[in-house]
Amino acid sequence: MDFLNTDDIALELDARGKSAALDALAATLSRRTGIAKDRLLTALNARERLGSTAINHGVAIPHAHLDDLAKPAAAFARLEQPVDFGAQDGGLVDVVCAFIWPTHCKDGFLQNLAPMCRLLRQPELLAQLRQATSAEEIGQCLNAAHEQTPLPRQGPRSVSQLRA
Repeated sequence: MDFLNTDDIALELDARGKSAALDALAATLSRRTGIAKDRLLTALNARERLGSTAINHGVAIPHAHLDDLAKPAAAFARLEQPVDFGAQDGGLVDVVCAFIWPTHCKDGFLQNLAPMCRLLRQPELLAQLRQATSAEEIGQCLNAAHEQTPLPRQGPRSVSQLRA
C-alpha cells in the first residue's frame, strides 16, 4: 500500500493559517481513505494541541492515529503563503506533510515518520520541493532523496514503497 500518491500532493495551496492548512489536508486524506474530513481534522488538531508538529526550516508534519483506519495515508502540501505552526525556530511553515496511521500499527508509524522527518530537514531537498512545478516532480524529489538517505534496517527504499 503506497501512502503518498501524486493525487495527495497539492502545490500552492491557498491556506490563510494553520487551521485552513490542516482542513485542506484533512479533506485530501478524507478523499483517500473515506473517513469523514471532520473526524480527520479533529484527530490532527488534537495532536497539534499536544505540541506543534513543526520541525523548523518551514516544515510541519502533522499526524494522528485512528482506530478504524485500515491503511496509513499521507498528504503533502506546499503552501502559497507561509503560515504560523508554532515552530521552535519561530519561522513560518510552507511545506506540510500530514500522516494518519492505524492505531493498531503504531510500530510501523515511527519507522516511517522518522525517515520523512530526516528528509524534510535537508536544505537541498527543501529547495527542490519549493521550486517543483508539479506533484509528479515533488514525488520524484522525495523518492530521489529517500533513495540517498540511510534508513532503518527494515525500512523501505523509496517513498512509493513505504508500506504499512
